[in-house]
Amino acid sequence: MRSGDVGPMGVVALVVALLVQAASVAHLLAHGWRGALVVAALVLASRATCARMCTTGTTAAPGSSLGRVFVGTVTPAASWLLLVAVAVVVVLAALPWPRRPATSSRSSPVPPSPCSWRASSPSSCASGPHGPSAGSAAT
Repeated sequence: MRSGDVGPMGVVALVVALLVQAASVAHLLAHGWRGALVVAALVLASRATCARMCTTGTTAAPGSSLGRVFVGTVTPAASWLLLVAVAVVVVLAALPWPRRPATSSRSSPVPPSPCSWRASSPSSCASGPHGPSAGSAAT
């Protein structure tokens, strides 16, 4: 990124990647708390990967001045703790949790319309749901 030769295709690739990521998160969050757990697991996994790469005992890539600054800054215990947290969140998202029965806000069901496809005669729809209309003569 220092040289500035990323070009328009690099910018397009970055924008597309961010749009796909945002759409994926929105889709997962539409599935309620389970989707939120999956998003949390993905965020924790990304952080755990970075922490694992910075654990003491790993070496930086040759010629990487930025890598040398961060390698060895995370203890192995913290790295393992993050991996366990990721595993717990993934297991919680995968467990079959019981669903609550749906409750209705209405106390009584809505009566069917007389003009439904089950109506006995076509004339019942012409009279309207509350009896014959004012313009029709009763027989």
